[in-house]
Amino acid sequence: MNLLNLIGNTPIVSLQRMCPSGAGEIHAKLECMNPGGSVKDRPA
Repeated sequence: MNLLNLIGNTPIVSLQRMCPSGAGEIHAKLECMNPGGSVKDRPA
């Protein structure tokens, strides 16, 4: 199962400056881009 398929249409950004080179990858989900513009719009 692919994690990106589970998050819907909310954009994901790579936070390349958050960890040393070669240490891994950190990605963040832009909750402000939800259809209603709020993190509170997520279904329970």
